[in-house]
Amino acid sequence: MRTARTSLVGLALITLVVPCVAPSFGQRYAKESPPTPNDQTAVLDQFVGLWNVVEQHLDPSGQVTATVKGTEEITWVLDHHAIRREYSTKSDSAAYKATGFLTWNDASKAYNGIWFDNISVAGPTTVTATWDDKSRSMTFTAEGPDRAGGRQAYKTIEQFESDETRVATTFRIRGSEVTKILEVRYQRAAPCPDRLRIIADQ
Repeated sequence: MRTARTSLVGLALITLVVPCVAPSFGQRYAKESPPTPNDQTAVLDQFVGLWNVVEQHLDPSGQVTATVKGTEEITWVLDHHAIRREYSTKSDSAAYKATGFLTWNDASKAYNGIWFDNISVAGPTTVTATWDDKSRSMTFTAEGPDRAGGRQAYKTIEQFESDETRVATTFRIRGSEVTKILEVRYQRAAPCPDRLRIIADQ
């Protein structure tokens, strides 16, 4: 009896310490969700899921000034008409959190989106994007408020290296000056195993 109890306690401890992440909304409910309204919106399905994030911030010479880690969870909303991006990173001194939405605009034949974060107090960043199927990349043009009360433009190229990894490179645009300021690497996170099934198999 003691052996059986010890085994169960050991199993419980092993289950608790195995590092994993909860499956995303898209992974849990993909089969039960309605289909996307068109082929352009269907492109967004490859972004859906939970991703581990590594950010590298760059100075004007291209040298890395800071590296921070975090997660991004991308889920379908509004009956597969848009995706929501929940993004967060944390350094020793600060936490960054953001929520974004992206959908297909059939009138403009482009993707449109909006981005809110916990740093800007002057309003959201608006986004226009195009998808290139050959390179599997999304090019975002973004414009948001700057600290002086004006507007700041950015360009981000987000490319899939594989189904499991993607890299986003962001450039700040000031007139004719284009400066690479950020590179973000995304690695798709594995969902937690089905613990009930594991216990049943023991």
